[in-house]
Amino acid sequence: MVTRSDELYETDFYAWTRAQAEALRRMASERREVPLDLEHLAEELEDIGSACRNAVRTRVRRIIEHRLKLVYASATERRTGWLDSIDEALAEIDDKLTATIRRDIGDRLKKLYAQTCPRVVRDLESYGERAAAPLRALGVTVSLVPIPAGEDSKTIDTVAALWSAFLKAGIERGHAVIALGGGVVGDLTGFAAATWLRGVRWIGLPTTLLAMVDSSLGGKTGADLPEGKNLIGAFHPPALVLADTATLATLPGRDLRCGLAEAVKHAVIGDPGLLDTLPRFAFCKDGDASIPCARLSDAAWLAPFVARAMAVKIRIIREDPFEKGFRAALNLGHTIGHGIEKATHFAVRHGEAIAIGTVLEARLAEELGLAQPGLAGKLANLFSSLGLPVVPPPDIDPAEVLAAITLDKKKTDGKVRFALPVGLGEVRTGVTVDDASLTRVLKRG
Repeated sequence: MVTRSDELYETDFYAWTRAQAEALRRMASERREVPLDLEHLAEELEDIGSACRNAVRTRVRRIIEHRLKLVYASATERRTGWLDSIDEALAEIDDKLTATIRRDIGDRLKKLYAQTCPRVVRDLESYGERAAAPLRALGVTVSLVPIPAGEDSKTIDTVAALWSAFLKAGIERGHAVIALGGGVVGDLTGFAAATWLRGVRWIGLPTTLLAMVDSSLGGKTGADLPEGKNLIGAFHPPALVLADTATLATLPGRDLRCGLAEAVKHAVIGDPGLLDTLPRFAFCKDGDASIPCARLSDAAWLAPFVARAMAVKIRIIREDPFEKGFRAALNLGHTIGHGIEKATHFAVRHGEAIAIGTVLEARLAEELGLAQPGLAGKLANLFSSLGLPVVPPPDIDPAEVLAAITLDKKKTDGKVRFALPVGLGEVRTGVTVDDASLTRVLKRG
């Protein structure tokens, strides 16, 4: 999947499929046997399809299958053999596209960034070599820069290490840096790219659900300080984001659940229909936190779900790229959530903290009369159904959470501004909350 417009599919792809359909209609009218040139079909689809696997699948099934079956399966004459061959062809195209996406990342990037020299920043146990190999095969110089995953490494020291690596690798303004990994890798790489030579391009290859649906999009980059999260950073949007949902089948259950917290947040902000897919993740709820949800490897519904969750944020950041207005809605759950992360020294993971923060902020909204009673309970049930926590740890100190919140970067005129849920699909931004109300909610948990 690529965060680009659908213009390519509305022109090249659609024109090609129309031409193919017209040719098949002529053959059908002549009553000729029509061999399905699968290799040619696959090659044509590859040229367009590797940019967005899900969009190609949708286009294939809506245009190719529909038109061919229309031509060769009339009410009076069903050509079962042809229908079977079409289904087989579609399945084989699916396989080819999957393989092509993984094989041709380098080719696509080289076309997009001719004359550039990408460098890959990756998680220590991620897919660095696999991504670097096709680039090297194309004659592109690649340097792998491993950094540890996790919030503990999201520091200015790690950014300095990246700057040193950029210097050693000879990064120039015309080059590109690739961030391959989760949210921390993307935040750090994007910030290092934003500040290297006053800005070089970077490309996101997110491998976690949280990074795909949230942190890889919108250009918020940065690092933490001991005093708080993301206190240093820059708006520096990626030039390209490529998300292969096949990597999600390798995620530990706890990491997957953390990403689902952000997907629920997007549902609350702007697309309640996303919630309809959540029961499909039920099999991951009670699994071992360290064991991947391997059943996702053949989940045809996963890519459309991820694309839909991404679309909520993409729509918002297009309208408000620098958070001057409604983009602040994306902070839902994060003001309290970041405070919980800081107060627990990140023992509570980001997605878990966002789940807790969203529920507590819904309680704030209820207390302030912004939300109808029961919203917090409804959200708590949603998060709980995914195996996410909905109350702070019992040993947490509310005063520490409050202290961390007061350092939140979203202050205006010295006051922290909350994004509070009003209902499913509606969020109020710029809400100020007095310390007494906030403390009361934190203590209630």
